[in-house]
Amino acid sequence: MQVMSNGRVRRSQAEWAEILKSCKASGLDAEEFCRREQIHVGSFVRWQRRLQVTDALSDFVSMVPAAPARASWTLEITLPNGCQLRFQG
Repeated sequence: MQVMSNGRVRRSQAEWAEILKSCKASGLDAEEFCRREQIHVGSFVRWQRRLQVTDALSDFVSMVPAAPARASWTLEITLPNGCQLRFQG
C-alpha cells in the first residue's frame, strides 16, 4: 500500500485480491466490510469487477490441432443471421 502526498492510497492488484478474499471470509457485505476497513466502496467494487474479468480470462483454453501439419482441413460456420464463414488450411 502506498500513501500519496494528497492522502490517497494506492494498492497493487495483489493487495486488492487479498482484500477481496478477506471480505469474502468475513461474511460481511461489501459496504459493511469497507466501512470497517476504511476502504472506499467505489474502489472496492471497481477492483472486484476488474479481478473477476481477470479470473475469467485465466480460464481460456488453447486448442492445438492433433492433425499433422500437412493435412488440409475445412471449417464452415453458419451464423443465425445466415452468414457463412469458411476457413481452410
